[in-house]
Amino acid sequence: MSGHSKSSTSPSVELVDRRRLIAHERAFFELIQTGLVFLAIALMTKAAFRQDQSPLAVTAGAMLFVIASISMFALTIKRTFQVQRWIVENNVADASCLGMLIIATLLAAVAVSTGILFWVF
Repeated sequence: MSGHSKSSTSPSVELVDRRRLIAHERAFFELIQTGLVFLAIALMTKAAFRQDQSPLAVTAGAMLFVIASISMFALTIKRTFQVQRWIVENNVADASCLGMLIIATLLAAVAVSTGILFWVF
């Protein structure tokens, strides 16, 4: 009897794991999207107020959005490590967070380089 109940709960546990994995992926993409929106707002701020009398204030204002973008990408990297730990602990097959980690790291580097370019130009 215990073998029967184990086999009946196995598909539901696997389904819950798959749903949770999909939820983690959705959260990852939402964090990336938010970071990219912050970066876009920074670029628009810098471009829209380029002719302003106080370029230092414009650059500082745009840098706030760059810092917010970098923070979102850092949060994404932290979240990726948490998801990877969950995957290992729960033996969720065929799941790796390496791609998500690479994307988040590259976008963080892009945000940092954008901030540097704001101060140079």
